[in-house]
Amino acid sequence: MQKISVVLETITPLFLGGADPRGKPELRAPSVRGALRYWLRALLGGVYGDDHRGLQKIKQKETEIFGDTNSGSNLVCQMRELHQITGIPLQLDQKNRPGETYLLWANSTKDGTRKYLNETSFELFLKPRIGGTMNAQNFNLVAASLWLLLYFGGLGTRSRRLMGSLRVNAVKNWPDDLPSLDFKCDEPNALAERLASSIKQLRRLLPVETHAKFSSYSEFDIFHPDHTAIYVWNQKKSVQELVEDFGNDLQKKRLRTPPDYQAVLDVIHGKKSSTELLRPGFGLPLQFFFRSEFERILKENGVPHNDSLQKRKLRPKATATLEPWRRGREDDESKQMSRRASPVHFHVTALNHDYHTVVATFFKSRFLPDRTQIRVKPGDRDQKPWALDFGGYDLVEAYFQEKEKEQEVYRLDFANSEVKA
Repeated sequence: MQKISVVLETITPLFLGGADPRGKPELRAPSVRGALRYWLRALLGGVYGDDHRGLQKIKQKETEIFGDTNSGSNLVCQMRELHQITGIPLQLDQKNRPGETYLLWANSTKDGTRKYLNETSFELFLKPRIGGTMNAQNFNLVAASLWLLLYFGGLGTRSRRLMGSLRVNAVKNWPDDLPSLDFKCDEPNALAERLASSIKQLRRLLPVETHAKFSSYSEFDIFHPDHTAIYVWNQKKSVQELVEDFGNDLQKKRLRTPPDYQAVLDVIHGKKSSTELLRPGFGLPLQFFFRSEFERILKENGVPHNDSLQKRKLRPKATATLEPWRRGREDDESKQMSRRASPVHFHVTALNHDYHTVVATFFKSRFLPDRTQIRVKPGDRDQKPWALDFGGYDLVEAYFQEKEKEQEVYRLDFANSEVKA
């Protein structure tokens, strides 16, 4: 088995830090290994199932490739800078680029010290460990995981919101029985067809599991026709245009979403609610800011608009944070969850002639563990938090259904290698 060599280039800002996430960006092999492991599990889970038997098989494969506490990894992952890396300070422009600001506000810092990599090339090497027990099938699974990472995911912070997307500039020693790693299409519909046939080809790497079992919502993210929906945007744009337009569109469709908008506002007002929330389906934590409520509070307190100090003091009264909350664990913060990743990966894929489009992968997996609710925590500490239930993926599904109706996306049917417009 020869080592795979891939020259990659960042398409969108890559936020990948070392020990200091606010320090200089770093290309880190452990981050790539972690991403490969995630996509390997998604691929295996779609064949072996998500029950106990399937999980045991997946764990066995993961151990054979990545090792565990009792054995070392059989995979060597290395990265090489092709030129000196210089981080670019993140400077958001709310006035001129509100869409990009919406996508990256969580990455910003008050002192502007957060840096990222962009238009940066580097080389990735994957090879079996000398003296290890990596076989050809497992090495092909590593390559398949890399293929999924590069066409559906990304690296670093906000990788599920277009950031950290990569394109392939060159590849050596790619396995012959895997889909090509280095390809570009002229049109989004051609890309959709290529992705659908490639996923089907990747799934053929594993034997069909006649005993595989799946939950109504899979226990983790898996590539399976019944548990995964993949969409390609019917757009050809520059990266800058694509990011800005996508951010504006996503923000518009999530603002004032019923019933979340009123339910969170009720908690801010000190009212109890039994409403099931939908917006968390795009991920937690969520920050709510009610502009109209803030204007009402300013007027009620007679605060002029040029009084920045008073406005800063009163702003928390119009805000709230939504976060996961485990019942019965209030007194042990170490057992509390701080976030739940979005089940949707939004990724930028390069087309020919410097055009790009968006690929979205929606994993219909279980969003919250058992006995977990969503805590609405008002910014005003005088108001008590309130726990509400998650209402499911209706909002996420409605988002894609609307785009399908308006013919803004192509949906992949990778079970039959078909594309539905």
